[in-house]
Order: sequence, then C-alpha cells, then structure tokens
Amino acid sequence: MDCQDREPAVSVLMCVYNTKEEWLREAIESILKQTFRDFQFIIVLDCPTDGSEQVVRSYAGRDDRITVVKNEENLGLTKSLNRGLAVAKGKYIARMDSDDVSLPNRLEMQYRYMEANPGTVVVGARVFTPGLNQAVIYEWTGDQQALKIRLLFHNYGVPHPTAFIRRSVLTDHGITYTEWVKKSQDYKLWVDLLPYGDIIMLPDILLMYRVHENQITANPTSQRGFAHRVALEQAEALLGEMSEQERLIHCWFDDPKHIEGGRKGYKAYIRRMTEANAEKGIYDQQKLVRELSFMWCQKAWRRAVLMHKFDFFMDPKTLVMLKPSMARYIRQNKKAKADYLEEIRKAQAAWE
Repeated sequence: MDCQDREPAVSVLMCVYNTKEEWLREAIESILKQTFRDFQFIIVLDCPTDGSEQVVRSYAGRDDRITVVKNEENLGLTKSLNRGLAVAKGKYIARMDSDDVSLPNRLEMQYRYMEANPGTVVVGARVFTPGLNQAVIYEWTGDQQALKIRLLFHNYGVPHPTAFIRRSVLTDHGITYTEWVKKSQDYKLWVDLLPYGDIIMLPDILLMYRVHENQITANPTSQRGFAHRVALEQAEALLGEMSEQERLIHCWFDDPKHIEGGRKGYKAYIRRMTEANAEKGIYDQQKLVRELSFMWCQKAWRRAVLMHKFDFFMDPKTLVMLKPSMARYIRQNKKAKADYLEEIRKAQAAWE
C-alpha cells in the first residue's frame, strides 16, 4: 500500500508561511525523529514568500510520510489548519508549529495516553521557552468543570502546538477550526470539544516553544479581540443580552488594571452570573461560585501588589480568602504555578 493511501495512527498537522530556515528544519526533523513512527506528516504551505517551500519539499522528497498541501493563495492559519484536517487520515491529530521543537518521545507519550483513556478528547503537554524563565501556561486545572468555567473567561486550554486530538470526535460532530476566529483558534476549539470529553495536560514537558516578534502570540493585543469574542459568545449563552459595561467586566475580569463599573459593578456581575446559572444549570454552581471568588481574590491581590491599589483588597468580599476551603484552593493553584516554573527551569538548563 502506498504510504499516502494508508491510515496511520497519527496525523501531524503543521502550517508554514515564512519561517526562519533553521527553525523550520528543526521543527520538521523533530517530528521525523520521533520514537513513535506510525504517522502522516501534513505540511500546509500557506503561500510562503521565502525559501520555506523549498525546504519542505526537500524533506518530502526523502520521506513519504510527508503530505504537502499548498494553498493557491494566502489563507491564514485558521483556514490552513482546516485544509490540513480535510486530508488527515490518522486516528489522532497532533498539532505542531513550524518554529517549535517536539521532544523525541512526544508522540509516543501522547498516543499511549489517548489509547489508555478513551474519554479524553485532547491531551496536551507542558512547554518551555528558550531564554525565558516563565511559564507559557500555568493556571491549568485538570478539574474539567473548573476548566469549563475558566474557559468562559480566557483560553486556559492546553498549549496549541502540543495538542493531540481524537479525530473521531471532530468528524462525528462536524467540528473544525471556526474560520471567523483568525487568532486564538485553539480557544474556540477547546470550547467546542469540551462537551464531548476531557481536555488533559500531561505533566511532562514535551515541546520547546519559541517566542519571537513575528509570532501570532508574541503580541497579545493581536489576538485579544478574537479571544474576547470567544469569551463573550459563552457569556451571552449564559446571560442573554449584556450591557457594554458587563461585556467589559467579563473581558477584563481578572486584569488588575481594568475596573469598569468599579467594585460594585464587578459584584453585581458576579451576582448576575450565579443567578443565571442557578436557573440554566450550564456550569456546576458550586464550582462557578468558587472560581468567581478565586478570580476576584486574584484581581484584588494583583491590584494591591502590582499597582498599590487596595480598593478590591479591602472589600469584605475578599474575606473569602480566609475561608479554609478557599485558602486551600489558592495555595493549590500557587503551588501548581511554582512547580511548573521549577520544571521549566530544569528544562532550560538541560536544553542549554
């Protein structure tokens, strides 16, 4: 059977526009050198204007696991990803970016996890960034109800280039990347997939994630508008029509700099959300109250520490921090962040 016609275990999906040649070669070779060998490697060329196409085709000529898809015009990442999904044949879809490096055992570890856990729809992994002593994602929770609530406000899903997705869930429910979401594509995908199973992040660091000026996520404001639209789409499903002040509060709920409507506005919004959910039952009510209180405490603490403003911190609502259950929850989240940072430091040292 020709390699292009077979059904591999995994389809690795990578899109290429203009990528520094050294980084592109490292990204491609990191997949070709995986300990897990049964994969189709789909590389979508989004009309690059540099030498990226020549690099990709040079590898495709030597390894028949590579399937090259070339767009007739520049479509952007979202549509290019959907073009790749359309030709994927694997049981699983593994995302990969053209400027990152997958560690050699990445596919093997994710494949084994998915095979052993049929209720999981996506499994991701931790990442580290060369030269940066910071976590790309650190407010992760494995509690699926809490994750659903956090996704109501921000993209707390797995790092996109580490995603390993059960393709049958995509095909059975007609799920693809939503094309109006030109940036933060993964955020909308996690929201769409979560009703059908768990989204899990392995504790292992399995990808080196580069941050640079040409990257979509390097400038948060470039994708913030799309992320806010995804968040507000969920909020409107819970609340119905929202005022402009409520929309601003929702989008900036945990940002210490933004206080649209002041403390009273935020408290009124929390009340409205909990009352609406008590009626509709979209989210676990007890955990919704906990997460909203946690976010309030985060905002109060950050305003006090970073901005020396104690308006939220001195509010009686912040006394929830003194409750044993909330104090424990805050400590657990703080420890998770600290542990992640320590693992990143170890990965940095090993890489360098």
